Amino acid sequence: MKVDEPELDQNEDPENSDIKRRFQSLTKRELEVLSLICFGHPSKEIAETLGISLKTVEYHRANLLQKTDAGTTAHLVQLATRFGYDLGITLGDLSK
Repeated sequence: MKVDEPELDQNEDPENSDIKRRFQSLTKRELEVLSLICFGHPSKEIAETLGISLKTVEYHRANLLQKTDAGTTAHLVQLATRFGYDLGITLGDLSK
């Protein structure tokens, strides 16, 4: 499934463009994990939903923080929401 990525605007603030570029560098799996983080799911539930280990979720979470330069999960969610990456992937029924 292709993710609709927000486009870069030439007249946009350079800092915002840099942040969007960071989010566009994320892998499909990182975007799936990000989407679930934004929904408020804990790591254990993310692991179960995606069929991966808890350690792998924590690895993706660390990569998300590093790649986006967010620093904290709260800031990561704030940036993802601000730039439209919070609901970027349909994961089907999350109520398993």
